Amino acid sequence: MSCKPVYFFIVFLLLLLYCDYRDPLSIPTKVDEKIILFDAWNAVFLSNDAADILEGEIHDDLLKLKISYKGGCKDHVFGLFAKKGFMESYPVQMNLFLSHDAKEDMCKARIQSELCFDLSPLKKLYKTTYQTTGTILLRIHEPHDSEHFKLLVVYEF
Repeated sequence: MSCKPVYFFIVFLLLLLYCDYRDPLSIPTKVDEKIILFDAWNAVFLSNDAADILEGEIHDDLLKLKISYKGGCKDHVFGLFAKKGFMESYPVQMNLFLSHDAKEDMCKARIQSELCFDLSPLKKLYKTTYQTTGTILLRIHEPHDSEHFKLLVVYEF
């Protein structure tokens, strides 16, 4: 009995897997949610369980955030919110607020994950307001700190 067919199959399978490899940091795999725009602060309650933003980047209209938080026993819910309207500067700026609902998860494991949010509602708001394409400086706040932004990301379209 020859093992050649098994070796060829394994090599073929490895080549197939290698050719389909994509760098997980450069290509968003799934979109968690669209950014939620609201008119007034009293219109929305943001969950503010602790989470740390480690890094962020934009690909097309998708904002990918690498985050860290404590938990491990329950599914956590994240959202990204912004008040309609831009801070007038050049380029304009906007505060984005990451919300985090830990669902009362008392586990202490340090979890790292990636979130991906669709920013196309921001692009639409910008184009409606200024009648052109442009650039927005996104000031991203962690859930437990609405006073100081953690990350500044440039969104160009």
